[in-house]
Amino acid sequence: MKSQLLATFTTKDNLDETIEKIVDAYTIIFSKVYVLQNENNVNELICTYNVDTQDLEVYTLSPDGTTSRVTVDSNGDVGRGCSIIVDYRGFARVAYLDVDASSLKVVRENDDTPAVGDEWLVRTLVNDVTITSPPEIAIYSNGSIAIAYRDADTGGLDLMRYTGSWWRHTDLVEVGTAEDIVLNIDVNDILHLSFVDTINERVAVISLD
Repeated sequence: MKSQLLATFTTKDNLDETIEKIVDAYTIIFSKVYVLQNENNVNELICTYNVDTQDLEVYTLSPDGTTSRVTVDSNGDVGRGCSIIVDYRGFARVAYLDVDASSLKVVRENDDTPAVGDEWLVRTLVNDVTITSPPEIAIYSNGSIAIAYRDADTGGLDLMRYTGSWWRHTDLVEVGTAEDIVLNIDVNDILHLSFVDTINERVAVISLD
């Protein structure tokens, strides 16, 4: 038997119908369905790579079920492997790949009063690197972010952290990691990066304060 964690989005009006569909379609082992709501920011944000235009896009799902779409970056073949997070003020940060430039990028939703065309601020974090799996993004309580990525050429793991003035790069693992990684920051602002160590055939976790 193969088990999996299912996560989906729905509006409050369609909640009961969505739960019924989940229960009918899946075998719920623990007989529990958890419903989470963001009380401070009722809009849900989703990042996606547009295959046709090769652009990074962000969708906003409003409580009434309507959606809106904005193109965040269209400079080249950009947006693959995007990972999005929203800070406590409701502003989004997205980590993603630029295939043409072989680079890792991050874009920040402008939290000031932006001029037209400055709603999203793009920064290149790493150049000339081969990344074939999605980067992971997480956020500290003060709004600073961390991004982990895997170098496909070496199988190593690297970490980029924003210090408030500049981005700090840290080599975490030199070789021998699988593509799937999970990055999170706990309530005590301790960073945890989980990954598969292919050399020692184990699941490993690196924790940094």
